[in-house]
Amino acid sequence: MVPGFTKSIRNHVQGSCLWVWFLLASGCLVSCQSNSDLGESCLKIGDLQRAEHFFDAELDKNPGSFRARYGLALTLQEQARTKKNAEEDSIADWLRVIHAFEIARALGESVTLKENLATCHFHLADYYFQRDQLSESLEELDQAQELDPENKFVLNLLGIVQWKLGWVPEAKRSLEFLLSRDSSFVPGYLNLGNVLWDAGDQTKALDLWSKALELEPGNASLLRRINKALKSDK
Repeated sequence: MVPGFTKSIRNHVQGSCLWVWFLLASGCLVSCQSNSDLGESCLKIGDLQRAEHFFDAELDKNPGSFRARYGLALTLQEQARTKKNAEEDSIADWLRVIHAFEIARALGESVTLKENLATCHFHLADYYFQRDQLSESLEELDQAQELDPENKFVLNLLGIVQWKLGWVPEAKRSLEFLLSRDSSFVPGYLNLGNVLWDAGDQTKALDLWSKALELEPGNASLLRRINKALKSDK
């Protein structure tokens, strides 16, 4: 056999083997990804429908997977938030998310899981509050506060609901606690000022609103509230 020809054949075979190996390796990289891997990738880029599909597929094989349960709960939470932003969320949406987080929590604990579960209770509380269902809102806020006692959004809404219910000392305590944990949270000053104004402490209320304006000069909500208060005080 001609030596050059033999060498050419050998090189061709080696090149073909390398190409086959590359294809197999590439296929392995794809096939070796679990459904949880794929779900997390989809969740990261906002492809929520596919993320839910992959996490569900993983749970069909392994119902006790904390990773898949938590990933599914996070996906459902993002879906509910998207619907809320479009004013299309429902009680059923948030209850489904809460249920998903509770199942994940039964399999394992993490700080972020509790925070996310508290946030879901907050969103359901806000849903009830927007529809003047104050008792139901308060119940959800109590659960949220148990999970995340210093969540400023929970404390702020809790103070508002308590104020609406006529529970002035409780509302004052909730909002003061909020501001002791985050002295830069402007809505806390606005709402504590509302509580104090209605309780007859106009001077303290105006002081709080003025301090909030120092934090956020030009805040339209604060300016409107101050102007309204000053007009009513004349």
